[in-house]
Amino acid sequence: MIPVLIGFDDETASELWEIDQWDQEKRFPGRARSTASILRGCSAPVMLQDDLRADQVARLARCDGDPVNRWMMMQRLMSAAVLGTGALTPVIDALQAVLDDDRSDPAFTALMISFPPEIELAQALTTLDPQALRAQRQRLMSACADALLGKLRAIVKHMRWLESKRSYEANPRHAGERALGNAALLLWSYASETDPEVIEIASEQCGEASHMTDRAGGMAVLMRQAKPVRDQALADYERQFSHEALAMDRWLTMQASRHQLEGEGPVLDDVVRLMQHPCFSLRNPNKVRALMSSFCHHNLAAFHEPQGEAYRWFETQFCALDALNPQVAARLVRALERWPLLVEPMQSLAKSCLERLAHHRGLSNDSAEIVQSALAAYRNKPPFQA
Repeated sequence: MIPVLIGFDDETASELWEIDQWDQEKRFPGRARSTASILRGCSAPVMLQDDLRADQVARLARCDGDPVNRWMMMQRLMSAAVLGTGALTPVIDALQAVLDDDRSDPAFTALMISFPPEIELAQALTTLDPQALRAQRQRLMSACADALLGKLRAIVKHMRWLESKRSYEANPRHAGERALGNAALLLWSYASETDPEVIEIASEQCGEASHMTDRAGGMAVLMRQAKPVRDQALADYERQFSHEALAMDRWLTMQASRHQLEGEGPVLDDVVRLMQHPCFSLRNPNKVRALMSSFCHHNLAAFHEPQGEAYRWFETQFCALDALNPQVAARLVRALERWPLLVEPMQSLAKSCLERLAHHRGLSNDSAEIVQSALAAYRNKPPFQA
């Protein structure tokens, strides 16, 4: 039996449909013009395939009475626009509806205006061009920021005013307001013309008196800026938190996962340099995850680059890591598992890297299993259809 909770449009009332047959039909009289919101309240742990039109998805993203479903529709709307199967205007309209709703919970609004990360978008593709995916995502976010500039600025200033009038408290309402302020600030930073006020606010949030939530929000913006601003923020962070292991893990992650700016060297150069930093050790799994895994798994455009320099670096470091910690190495090599979906020349370069690793003398059983599986997975069947 599969319990399916169904509502319509912005109505909060829902009806339970208990499915207990392979083929089953249910009609809702008088609802022909309504849009169904299915599996409300996560009523069943199933994967749902629907035939919702683009305008219906956009409607649910604007007004679905179930917040989880509304967030899922917003993510679906954004993903379609990034991947080229949807339009920009419905995304802007849905974001405008969210930002105009003063009754909405701030934490929910923060989630609604946050775009799907590249790693999730990549999972929906049967052919992956990491550089094109990043460029398209950034273009969409820039267009949305330009269209909503005034509203984003007003939200950031209001949230900062609230913070200035009260002392820090770890309660849900304040946490949600801080999350909304930081999400709005980050989207504002994607505007086509960089506003000096964005840099000023982000820098203030990174002041020594700030708590880590606001500092992280400010650093997310400053990591998108050119070197003088970015380097100063990183130096200040390191000076204050050099003796805090978890904070320095975040410092490593910020640099490994940042986007390369035009005219600057590859992110790989920073990763190589950071591997010599006193806070990093190949023997420490937390440091490996913070730096190497962040770069390989989450910085797709920097790791899967057409010159293959990152693959050559990976090959050397992976072999050294495998000799120290096979379990961590086996998880790291999964960054190459989806090589058949990459466009050329990355596909051939990644495959060659895996083949060399497969013949590496002394490869651990943990890593050998993952490497052989990655090479064999697509040998006799077409690529996975997301």
